[in-house]
Amino acid sequence: MNGITAYADDLKRLKAFAKALHANRHSERAAALESRILALEAGLRPGAGAPAVPRARPGSLVSVRNLDTGESYSYRLVYPAFADGAGGSISVLSPLGSALIGRKRGERFQYHSPGGLVRAELVGLSDED
Repeated sequence: MNGITAYADDLKRLKAFAKALHANRHSERAAALESRILALEAGLRPGAGAPAVPRARPGSLVSVRNLDTGESYSYRLVYPAFADGAGGSISVLSPLGSALIGRKRGERFQYHSPGGLVRAELVGLSDED
């Protein structure tokens, strides 16, 4: 699968997840995912369908640094059926996973974890489709 097809497929699947979240009355989570989908779309080259700058999407290997504790973690972003936190993969629908969608290396962001608000930075990003 080439990069353009992969991005188009990812966008289609992520939009379907957002729609399902709305249908299941998870409007806040759906809105958060939709805003990240827009960021992923905004990073695409006009007419080319591939990102001008690499952005986190399903399949990306990401390294995240917690700005408050200094701790760093690496994860693979995956679709929900393939998530395995112990194995190093997190769902794109998890709080951190959805906060990462569409982000580029060096970008700082916040997300709500079960333990509260976390300030983080995407310090590493690679794709291996």
